[in-house]
Amino acid sequence: MDSKRLDDITNSIKEKLGDENIALISDDLGDLLSENSNTISTLNDLNKKINDMQEKNEMLVKANSRLLSQIPMEVEDAKEQEKEESSKSKEFTLMDLFDDKGHFKKR
Repeated sequence: MDSKRLDDITNSIKEKLGDENIALISDDLGDLLSENSNTISTLNDLNKKINDMQEKNEMLVKANSRLLSQIPMEVEDAKEQEKEESSKSKEFTLMDLFDDKGHFKKR
């Protein structure tokens, strides 16, 4: 509810009650008006902070995407190839396992 609408409602209440009874609730109406003003200003401040954070987030996303585009993808491919080569089992022949005398070779 905006301030103008709240003022209209409180003025309508004042008119309906008259001058005699308005004194009974004027403090309460004043409290409602001030709390409404505080709430509206708090909401406006929070909306400004949200907009600032969204703008900063967009800038960070753009900066990160530019940085990621500069990283070459070939480096990862080379690492993957090395892993594949190391994971492959080596084939051994009898000559690789035994020496000239027929004993197991020591590594």
